[in-house]
Amino acid sequence: LLFMILLLFVFNASDDHPVLHYPLRRQRQMCIRDSFSTILGGHLTSKGFAEEVQALTNPIITMSINLYTKVLDGLLPTPAKSHYTFNLRDLSKVVQGLLNATTKKVNDKDVFLRLWIHECSRVFCDRLVD
Repeated sequence: LLFMILLLFVFNASDDHPVLHYPLRRQRQMCIRDSFSTILGGHLTSKGFAEEVQALTNPIITMSINLYTKVLDGLLPTPAKSHYTFNLRDLSKVVQGLLNATTKKVNDKDVFLRLWIHECSRVFCDRLVD
C-alpha cells in the first residue's frame, strides 16, 4: 500500500491533483530555500557582513521564494504578454544581485532590505509592461 501511494505521488504530481501536487511543491520549495540560503549565508559570512545582516538570510530567501511563487501563479503568460514567462532563473537573479553586495555599501539590515527590494523590482517589475 505504501508503495502504491508513493507511485501516485511520483507519477501524478504534475497532473491536476492539487492534493498530490502540494507536498511535492512544498518539498521542492524547501530544497530551493536551503540551496539559496546556503549560498547567500556563505557569502555574507565569508565577506564579514554584520550579524544583523547575516540574520536576514533565511527571511530574505523565504520572502523571495514567496514572491516568486506569487508571480508565477498570478502572472501567467498570454498571447499579448508572452514575456510573463518566469522560471527559477529569475529567482537566482535576485540572489545574484544580493551576492554583489559589499560590506562598504551594505553596512546594516535596512540597506540590505532596500537592496533586496531593488533586486526584486529589477527582476520582476521590469517585465510588467502594457
